[in-house]
Amino acid sequence: LAIVRMDGMANRIDPRLQQLVESVDAENQQRRQLIRFGQCNLHQMHRFEQYDGSACATPDPSRPNVLIIGDSFGADVYMMLSQSYPEIHFLQATAGACTGLSDDRFVTGQYPACLALNDYRFSKIVKQDLDLIILVSNWSAEKIEPLRKTVMQLQGLGQRVLVFGPRIVFHNPLPRLIANANRLENVNASAQEYVTIKTQLMQQLRAGLPGVDVYDLGPNQCAPKCDLIEGQRLLYFDNTHFSALGAKRFGERMRDSFNLLDYLDVDSTGSIQSSRSQ
Repeated sequence: LAIVRMDGMANRIDPRLQQLVESVDAENQQRRQLIRFGQCNLHQMHRFEQYDGSACATPDPSRPNVLIIGDSFGADVYMMLSQSYPEIHFLQATAGACTGLSDDRFVTGQYPACLALNDYRFSKIVKQDLDLIILVSNWSAEKIEPLRKTVMQLQGLGQRVLVFGPRIVFHNPLPRLIANANRLENVNASAQEYVTIKTQLMQQLRAGLPGVDVYDLGPNQCAPKCDLIEGQRLLYFDNTHFSALGAKRFGERMRDSFNLLDYLDVDSTGSIQSSRSQ
């Protein structure tokens, strides 16, 4: 009775943790805006006709053009890179659970908008004049061989390809990770025991994609700890996907450790200096 009358003894929990949990909806809305949800990033609720090819997949003749193909992880990378590299024009062809593989048999989404978009991105978008294609998805060991064939197909079109490797995973729902901490100052420390860095999968990807550049995103996220929050802001929307702030921070770290401008050999005017790698 006392617990009921004291509203569950709410004072035993840091109220700032409750504010974090309540911020998830606002973080989701901000994330949807930045990933261009329903326009350049589709989901099961959408029709393929909602994909805006003019806004999402038209090269800019005044800047280097980098196409991002993938699932919701690809949408995260678009959000991450577009905030960090204003010198580059990023084209986006992503859809939730819609793996970035050219062979539909290995595309996990298998909903109408996903399959139609997948056909469009590999039959039309990739044939444009691009400086780089980035493939990003929720990879697994079973997808490495079809990924290798996808890369070979793109290279056969004269395109340069960069694969983004696996990201870290928190093995608890976001609200539970926050609640486990008891106090705001404990959130990052308490989350560490629930993190997996997919080192073995990263090694398998590099072994299965000889001669292909694979960017290791995991260490970028854990520099040096795999933090869940910064101050009173979430770095993740759920246990795998980035918040807007998380995408910005991870993009900044990438620019410090693996500068995409240097990778593309872009000079101060935004021009590509070297010929496209095959």
